[in-house]
Amino acid sequence: KFAIAPHSVRRKQTSWRYEMKQPYSTGVMTIFLFDMAVVDSVPWEKIREDYLVAKRYEYTLAQLDSLNWTIVYLPEE
Repeated sequence: KFAIAPHSVRRKQTSWRYEMKQPYSTGVMTIFLFDMAVVDSVPWEKIREDYLVAKRYEYTLAQLDSLNWTIVYLPEE
């Protein structure tokens, strides 16, 4: 678990790229975003059971490269 502040960057592209190219990989990166208030107040089993995911993204390596590995999250209003 880690939090990413608004307008910040989390750099691990090299290791993620390496992992996505491994034979055991599906070649797709799935990113789950959660509301920090939910994560801090709701048990993980309940989060999983009720699928309390704010947003889910799935990207191939080619898609990530085309986005320059930049994922923008805009909450739905």
